Amino acid sequence: MKTRSRLSRRTEQRTRKNIIFTSVATMVLIFIILKYGLPFLVQTSLLVAGIKNKPETSSSNSSISFVSPPVLDPLPSATNSAQIQVLGNALNAESVNLYVNGDLVDKQKVKEDNTFRFEDVQIKKGDNSIGVKSKTKEGKESDFANLSINYKDSQPTLSIDTPSDNQTFSKDQNSVQVTGKTDIGVKVTVNDYWAIVEENGKFSYTLALKDGENKIKITATDDAGNKTELQRTVKFNP
Repeated sequence: MKTRSRLSRRTEQRTRKNIIFTSVATMVLIFIILKYGLPFLVQTSLLVAGIKNKPETSSSNSSISFVSPPVLDPLPSATNSAQIQVLGNALNAESVNLYVNGDLVDKQKVKEDNTFRFEDVQIKKGDNSIGVKSKTKEGKESDFANLSINYKDSQPTLSIDTPSDNQTFSKDQNSVQVTGKTDIGVKVTVNDYWAIVEENGKFSYTLALKDGENKIKITATDDAGNKTELQRTVKFNP
């Protein structure tokens, strides 16, 4: 009887403690609701749930949404042709869209070796912006990969100051100073040797003369490959 009595008292004590704890917790909850309101509890629950789920969602979206842009083969800074080729490669893409000066002009499927090639791309005179975008099977697009190219088909200007045509040189003048002017940024050759070209377009070259008639070919070439050629003939009498 004494053993059962002790067990009964212990059970009653535990039950009493549980009732007290539950009552206190209920009172605290009621106090929070009365003081801050039910929306506070809802917002707190949503915040905790959001913090738990945010890292997983963020990493999942970033891995899905990022598409690598294509890599373009280099283009010359200038050209004298109205049509160019645009080549490159694109990883993990089904197709590539081609833009010229902001306008979509062509699209092409990427080959098995991840390369693409656009033939006979039409450009306008002056500066041109060439852009490409990768596109996946799911329709997601990459950022632009861009290059620029200048199209010009006019010949550079070229004038010769010295020597004059059919000028004659005596034995104490066994060389001639070839001078003149061209456009800024243009290169000049004299009989296929590079002349010195100043920033303002003036050029000079000292050419050794041979006995008798000497033909001098002066060529100006711009960065697009356009050329202007002039000739002078001089005589050297030793």
